[in-house]
Amino acid sequence: MACGSSGELFAWDLNDERELLATVREASYQDAAISANGQTLLVTDHKRLLRVELPGGTRHNLGIPDARAIAVSSDGAIMVSAHDGFVQARAVATGKELWRLNRPASCLRFSSDGMLLALTGNVGAKGVALVDASDGSLRQDRGPHLGG
Repeated sequence: MACGSSGELFAWDLNDERELLATVREASYQDAAISANGQTLLVTDHKRLLRVELPGGTRHNLGIPDARAIAVSSDGAIMVSAHDGFVQARAVATGKELWRLNRPASCLRFSSDGMLLALTGNVGAKGVALVDASDGSLRQDRGPHLGG
């Protein structure tokens, strides 16, 4: 999966090098995330968060504004978005909020097994935190010096 510099979206099945999606410019996408199973693609232009169906490219506005960073679990069931001062997890299928953590973040990444979420802070909240992806509880918090 890739976002083009002019707002295009491209997605490939890397197993057989087949193109799944190619679109022309629709928005200036700021972040994108795809599930490991290749079924759930999320994109944000910081004004709206979209779920894109693969293959095909049909877009669904999820009604979540101001997402600064996004991530999706490997099975495509949970999406996490960073907003101004908080991180929020939702069920992809229903949009129901699963948990909210009052912490700024500029980058989000799930572990390969989907159990943990890594958050990197933005200005004023440097360092890395590990969060339990099921309930948003903080597991570890490393400050900017990464020493403990």
